[in-house]
Amino acid sequence: MRSGVNGFSRLLVAGLLALSLAGAVAVGAASRQTDVGVRAIGMGGAFSAVASDATAIRWNPAAIAALQRQEIDAAYDCARQVGFPQINIDLIAGMVGETDENWQDCIRKIRERAPESITIYQMEIPYNTTIYRRMKDGGEEVAPVADWDTKRRWVDEAFRELAADGYTIGSAYTAKKDDAQFLYRDGLWHGADMLGIGVASFSKLSGVHFQNRHDLEPYLEGVESGELPIHRALEIDDDQKLIREFILQLKFGEVGAGYFQDKFGVDVRERFAAPLRKHADDGFLSVSGDRIILSRAGLLQVDRLLYDFFLDEHRGARYA
Repeated sequence: MRSGVNGFSRLLVAGLLALSLAGAVAVGAASRQTDVGVRAIGMGGAFSAVASDATAIRWNPAAIAALQRQEIDAAYDCARQVGFPQINIDLIAGMVGETDENWQDCIRKIRERAPESITIYQMEIPYNTTIYRRMKDGGEEVAPVADWDTKRRWVDEAFRELAADGYTIGSAYTAKKDDAQFLYRDGLWHGADMLGIGVASFSKLSGVHFQNRHDLEPYLEGVESGELPIHRALEIDDDQKLIREFILQLKFGEVGAGYFQDKFGVDVRERFAAPLRKHADDGFLSVSGDRIILSRAGLLQVDRLLYDFFLDEHRGARYA
């Protein structure tokens, strides 16, 4: 029964991805607009003040934190009824308008649902988002979201409560029950290839990193013309492959030097001696024999720490 459910799950997900992509192309071809939501388009875009569903992220991001949970609950119940063997729920700490009260309410509802795994990210504002464009147009330098200390505190509180419920904290972002698996994450962080579909998505195939175009119209033009909608690409050498895997696996919270010695013939304790010493002095990690172990404080801000392991020419690069 389990194998049948897994097969159906993969088929369902593939079908939904295909329908989503086809829908995006069809809308783009018909109207060349980036508006989303049938109701919003029917109102000619005059939707910001009344946005109250998932399309609020386009029209009024501040409404996201106040959304009713009917859509989430319905999707979750449907997945359970279909028989998905593992359900993951994503949370983003620090959405526009998020408060301590709202965050605690989210955690309470997640614990009531008790999915097999939970992924928690800290809100960032990428350069190609509506929020960033509005900030730029208004001359604002600080995003209208919770500061980093608050977001880290919220994530820490959530993981502590989930750990009390029996979840294992498996990385900087994930909590899972004992039998849950993250095949995508574990494969990707150990060098597996990945093909990204959608605007600004990143891919890695046969040693080449590439990113799709990061605005909708050029992306759709590429898809509709039969071309790969690629914005930029980089062929990485063996040292860059080592760096990539090392910084990704640091997000687990603990890595073994032996893995990299066997795969790349490099002792990462020597290769990254300077940044490891710096972060150890700051209390963010420790090196014990073969193991490099992040402290809780280090794990909560691991993305910020990773820049010190980049090559010099990559430290100032921005992503869309």
